[in-house]
Amino acid sequence: MPKELPNGFSLIYDPDLLKQVIEFLKVGFFKWYSKKSAQVFRRLTSQKPELPRAAIYVDNGNIVIGILLFHQGWSKAEKKNIINLSSWYANHSHRGIEVILFAKNLTLALDKHIITNYTPSPAVCKILKAIKYKDMSVRQEFIGLRKTFPFIRLSAHVNVLTIQNRFEKPQNIEENKVVSEQADWLYKIDKIKKFGIMLSDLSLYSPKHNAKLPFIWLLMMIIKFRVVRVNYFIKHDNDSSSNVWLIKNSSREAFILPADSELSMGLGHLS
Repeated sequence: MPKELPNGFSLIYDPDLLKQVIEFLKVGFFKWYSKKSAQVFRRLTSQKPELPRAAIYVDNGNIVIGILLFHQGWSKAEKKNIINLSSWYANHSHRGIEVILFAKNLTLALDKHIITNYTPSPAVCKILKAIKYKDMSVRQEFIGLRKTFPFIRLSAHVNVLTIQNRFEKPQNIEENKVVSEQADWLYKIDKIKKFGIMLSDLSLYSPKHNAKLPFIWLLMMIIKFRVVRVNYFIKHDNDSSSNVWLIKNSSREAFILPADSELSMGLGHLS
C-alpha cells in the first residue's frame, strides 16, 4: 500500500516513497517502460542513504510535481557533493506559480550541495536563472541535421578531430566508471525512429577544450549507428554557450562532466 504523503514540498530518502515518485514520473513522461523505471530505482537506491533521491510537491495527498536527484560524486575543489536534477515533471494543473515555488524550495533544500542540470528546457532555464543558477563553461557545437532551414549543418569544431591512433577512444557514458578528470571524451547514442528507419544522434562530452577525437572512430560510429547528428559539448572558459548546462553553488568548478548524471541513465529533458 502506498505510504501517505504530507502536503507541500518534501525531499525523498525512503525507497518506498521513491517508488511512488518514479511511478508518477513514468505516467507523466509516458515513454518510460517498466525496465527503465527499475533501472532508475536501482541506481537511486544505490546512493548514500543520507543523500536525497528525489523531491516532490504534494497537493491533497497526491504528487503533482516531482524530480529525481542523482548523486554525481564529490567535488574536491568545493568539498561538496554534486546533485544532478533529472526528469522534472509537473501536472498541467500545477505549472504556474507552484513550479517556481518548487524550484526555490528545491534549491534552498540542496543549498549545501553543488547542483547541476544538463537538459534544461528554455522555460526551466528562465526559472532557474532567476534564482541564481549559472551557465557552465561549456561550448556546444553540432554537425548534421537540424529542425530549421537549411536543415543541415556541415561546419563544426573540426579542429578537435585527429587521424592519429594514439588518442584514447571515447567511453560510453552509460557504462563509464572512471573518475571524470581521467576521461578525454565520453559519448552517448540516442536512437530515433524516422520513417520506419532506426537512426541515431551521437553526443560527445569532453572536460578538455583541446582534447582530440579520433576521426576513424567517429566515422565508424556514424556508419554503425546511422548517425544523422553529432553533438559536441566541450569545456570552454572563454566562449561558453548559454542555456546548455546549468550549475549552482559552485565558485571554483565552472564545468562538471555529466558522468553519473541523468544522461548516464538515458533520461530525457525536464518538462
